[in-house]
Amino acid sequence: MRASWTKLALAAATLIVLAGGVAILSSGSEEPNGKGPSDSKSPAPAQPPEQPSFVLSGSTNIYTIDVATRALEQLTTNDDDQLASDPVWSAKGGIVFSEESSPEEPPRLLLVNPDGSGKRKVPTRISGLFQPSWAPDGRKVAVARFGSGIHVLDVRTGSVRRLKRTSEIDDAPVWSPDGKTIVFQRRVTGTNWELYRIEPTGRGLRRLTRDPLQQINPAWSPDSSRLAFAEQQRTGNWAISTMKIDGSDRKLLTDPRLSRQNPAWSPDGKKIALVLQESLRDSLAVIDADGGRPMRLTPRSLVAPTNPFWSPDGKKIVFAAHRAERPPPGS
Repeated sequence: MRASWTKLALAAATLIVLAGGVAILSSGSEEPNGKGPSDSKSPAPAQPPEQPSFVLSGSTNIYTIDVATRALEQLTTNDDDQLASDPVWSAKGGIVFSEESSPEEPPRLLLVNPDGSGKRKVPTRISGLFQPSWAPDGRKVAVARFGSGIHVLDVRTGSVRRLKRTSEIDDAPVWSPDGKTIVFQRRVTGTNWELYRIEPTGRGLRRLTRDPLQQINPAWSPDSSRLAFAEQQRTGNWAISTMKIDGSDRKLLTDPRLSRQNPAWSPDGKKIALVLQESLRDSLAVIDADGGRPMRLTPRSLVAPTNPFWSPDGKKIVFAAHRAERPPPGS
């Protein structure tokens, strides 16, 4: 049986994460107290390999979590091998995400209400669309299509328009809050991803990063003035950085000794949600927008959360995750 569409689409990102063999298995310690990544210069102590005490469910589902109360709500109920991913919350209230119903079928885009009701397909005949990002008007989404670059999809009519014909591998588009720009990641070599920007019309393509360190997972500040992103360090770990939209004024937010990915800026600009990659059990957390110690949100019953995104009022975060299940007896 061939690999699933979602796994194929994310294979490059997986390759990046596994580069150096350290990102997923990084230290389980949290960042030092205080702001910024450089409060402690001593190296992190070596940790013995941790043996998993759980197995992952065969499916992934969409969840929301209340940042203040940690109240968790499951929005989808998928069977084994059904994979939901890439949820984004519209300013108008709806949540769009991609879902793979079986390993033999390409991902499709679905809509769901914030309370889990009203799950339905986006009406389009174009298949293989994933990683949606809402336009500010709540009518269109920027999407990646496997092997075909970045597109704009009208969620009401299902019409799809490719932004720029290219042979490059482009994905992870994010639409700026002011509606003027879409930023995405492009694989420039077999082992290196960089960030680019383009206008929703398909004009004005511009490269934003150009260095040996890889940059992925772009996310906009609410005023459209800065980008947060994950940047691979020389240790092999991933750290969260920010920069202006022209690529200047780059600032490191998290400790490069530890691995963090998938940043998402809160609507008020004061917080950034991210994924802590550690000790075989990734977690969803929140840090101050200028750095500091992460506040862990997700319970141990959820594993491998990805793609956090804030609700318009900043009270909840939507994300995708597996459930942790105990190994079968005798395993």
